[in-house]
Amino acid sequence: MDKDNRRAMGTSDLKLWLNTHLLSLLGTQHQVDQWWDSPNTAFDEKSPIEVWDMEGGKELVANYVMWESYGDNS
Repeated sequence: MDKDNRRAMGTSDLKLWLNTHLLSLLGTQHQVDQWWDSPNTAFDEKSPIEVWDMEGGKELVANYVMWESYGDNS
């Protein structure tokens, strides 16, 4: 999915879509929930949910998950 399509998605749709990718990467819903709430070096030790709630954060988190899933964010 390209950046324009991610922007057009509603916030809950985007988070659900990201959670699907995270579940594939992490293995369990519990680990996905922990990922959202845990400090992450990619976000200067902020949790992904903290970044998500910041200006421009949704795109940062989505790009990070896509990089981890596919090796790029295009």
